Amino acid sequence: MLHSDSGERWALRMMAHALRNWNDATGALDRLDVDPLPHQIQLVHKILMSGHTNWLIADDVGLGKTIEVGLLLAALGRQGRARRVLIITPAGLTRQWQDEMRVKFERIFEIYESDFTIDDVWKWKLHDSVIASLDLVKPRGADDDGLEQTTHFGRLLASENWDLIVFDEAHRLSRTDDGSQTLRFRLARALRTRADSMLLLTGTPHQGDTGRFRNLLRLVRPDLERAINDLEFNPEIVADIIVRNRKIDVTDLDGNFIFRGHKVIRYPVETTETMRGLDRQLRWYLRRSYGAGRQIGGSQGRAIGFVMTIYRKLASSSIAALQGALLRRLSRLEGSIPVKKPARLEQIDLEFESDDLADWEIEESTKPFFEDEIAVLRQLIAACGPALQDDKKLQVLIAAIKQLVLAQHEHVLIFTEYRATQDYLMEALSSRLGIVAVKINGSQSIVEKLESVKAFENDTPILVSTEAGGEGFNLHRRCCYLINYDLPWNPARLVQRIGRLYRYGQTKSVTVLNLHALDTIDNQVIDFALTRVNTIVSEMAPLGPEFGDRFKSEILGELLDHLDLTSVLDGSSDVPFSLTRDQIDQAVERAKRARELQSQILEHVSRFNPEQLARLGNFTTRHVAEFVGRVGSFIDIGVEPLATDPERFRLRISEKLKGRFAEFGARTVIDATTRRRSWSPLGTSVLLDFGSEFFRYLISQATSPAFGGGYAAVPRNSIQGGMAAAFLVRWQNDQGELLDHQLFFVHRTDTGALEFDNRVVLALFSGPIPTLLPGNTSVDTRKELLDAARDRVEVEIMGAVSRFRHINDLVLLAAVEAGSEPSASDNRIPAKTDELVAPQQLGT
Repeated sequence: MLHSDSGERWALRMMAHALRNWNDATGALDRLDVDPLPHQIQLVHKILMSGHTNWLIADDVGLGKTIEVGLLLAALGRQGRARRVLIITPAGLTRQWQDEMRVKFERIFEIYESDFTIDDVWKWKLHDSVIASLDLVKPRGADDDGLEQTTHFGRLLASENWDLIVFDEAHRLSRTDDGSQTLRFRLARALRTRADSMLLLTGTPHQGDTGRFRNLLRLVRPDLERAINDLEFNPEIVADIIVRNRKIDVTDLDGNFIFRGHKVIRYPVETTETMRGLDRQLRWYLRRSYGAGRQIGGSQGRAIGFVMTIYRKLASSSIAALQGALLRRLSRLEGSIPVKKPARLEQIDLEFESDDLADWEIEESTKPFFEDEIAVLRQLIAACGPALQDDKKLQVLIAAIKQLVLAQHEHVLIFTEYRATQDYLMEALSSRLGIVAVKINGSQSIVEKLESVKAFENDTPILVSTEAGGEGFNLHRRCCYLINYDLPWNPARLVQRIGRLYRYGQTKSVTVLNLHALDTIDNQVIDFALTRVNTIVSEMAPLGPEFGDRFKSEILGELLDHLDLTSVLDGSSDVPFSLTRDQIDQAVERAKRARELQSQILEHVSRFNPEQLARLGNFTTRHVAEFVGRVGSFIDIGVEPLATDPERFRLRISEKLKGRFAEFGARTVIDATTRRRSWSPLGTSVLLDFGSEFFRYLISQATSPAFGGGYAAVPRNSIQGGMAAAFLVRWQNDQGELLDHQLFFVHRTDTGALEFDNRVVLALFSGPIPTLLPGNTSVDTRKELLDAARDRVEVEIMGAVSRFRHINDLVLLAAVEAGSEPSASDNRIPAKTDELVAPQQLGT
């Protein structure tokens, strides 16, 4: 029977379906301690709608890939999927992943070898949500096949299959087309056979190396190997493998751009005659050593070259770091300090070095490199003393800190590559300015790092960090100034450094100060290369201050990601350095071409599209509150507003519902809220969302057949185009198992065309909908209109069918038309709903 309030019942029925559909598609209204951003919601929706979870998430640094994974896991959990999940991440990020999953998504992960150990492989059955350190569980060497279960690699491979494996910082999984591979890639390849699905997360998927990029794609989608092999001729295949958001595109909930660019300021550092003298002596030492390495050859010769590269990098960072390393070598050669157990050269991962280069000992290099090395070392170490006394780069840093910290009371993040330089800077800040800074480096425990971050967010104005220590930490909450004390040989690391501050949540304009010292030939190479990159960025970026700054930041990051100075710097290894500006220009041009190649390949990947997301509805907790406030009276529940906050109210439930909802206990009068940020689980107020048993009850009541609302006649201004219909599409996988469902709200446009747009439902949340008399449309005409609406939905959903996702059912939920006000003699209220929508059965 039609209800006298069928207009409002129809509206509440649609509101309930829309809220449930939005949450199922995005997880945005679930029990989360996070307010998802539009690009995060759209990415999760795309993955869920694909029917599988084998994807490479390539969002720019700072866009919240961890939150996207949490949203996805929550959505998969509602569908009964992804029960066993393994997250593999760099060691320094294990605790951060655990905390974010627990606090923001209420999912408890255990850290392997920290929260639990495995002494018998059957015990893996006890652990379904696991985080593991990438370097802890990788193979021990090239001959480690994982069959030995006494190793971490072997134990992990002996575990039961995982529903989903997530690799964070996946650019570390390197392998080239010639078949060479890192131990990290061997780990990922071995685990691929133990996982139903795999997610790779990286902000730098291509890195100018199509071979490595191709192998990352094969890890994600081994079923597409043939198409991936022909990537150059079939670049559109990446659309089936990669999801990507860029800082330049993303907006907040109000449609405002989140990122507006950052400024990079070049700080030149004067070179003194003392420093030039030290550089000449260093070149002499390098020339003698490189020559000895070539003459000796073999592993020992390569080890000598490797040690010389270490000294060059340390010299590029600071005189103090170089001096410390040279003193240790001299002491070892003279026998005044014991030689620790050294590593063999092949055991060292040259690509992902740590921040303790000054302390490395290579087994093949524990003897003098040439006859009078000890004498040369003594002269070189002696030359370091005067250079330290007149360290111009340190003086520039001290002046900048005086201005930013002491005068302007800003917080400053200082990055350096090596711990030796870090210690040097912290001692100088303390002795010269009286500032006690905190630090992050790779030797610290996660607890120590978090303590430093906490101090930096409070009253400590300076944090000195290395890349190995700071990777993955969010340091933007009180800081918008970054000083790069040294410029790394791998310019892509500058992008990672900037990403610590230039990320979502940063409320100020970020300023990056690069200290450009021309004190060594290597620093001259890096300085000239970065200067050329900045020139190209300025030429490529469009005009307009805000628009230009956003594009400049993006282009700069992409060029630095692809700038490979290895060949240029390696070519300078034999003093005198025969570097030319032409060689550097060629490297920059290669970076430019690599960026263009990446752009060509990734242009096929869909970008954040606010309009596409908006069509889903974009419902918030405010809409949840509006629904609760209006549905209560229809199911014998009192809802009273509290104060002036529309998201707070007092609930009064009947005696028959007393004790039914665990979150209420035995209470019948309950204070409740839908506002996550003001709610505490320790308080007396109850949070209403899809994590609430009571709220799910309200949704189930409003969507039940008994509630009504399957048909209504409402004012014309309540429904666009004069008629609308809502359909529910149920989806299944290729095994016939139900995946999820999807709401389609179809309405007639002003031109008479039928279009679907769930935003139409948003208007229903603005207030109660009156009930009018049905229009004069005949049953046959209504049938034709509903059939046409169904056809429109079928056309839309056929485009979403894939090998992983098939249509299970298409059900009509409700229909509505524009009605008219009754007259005194009007008798047109029909007896049954099916007289109006007889062509199809109404679903639930």
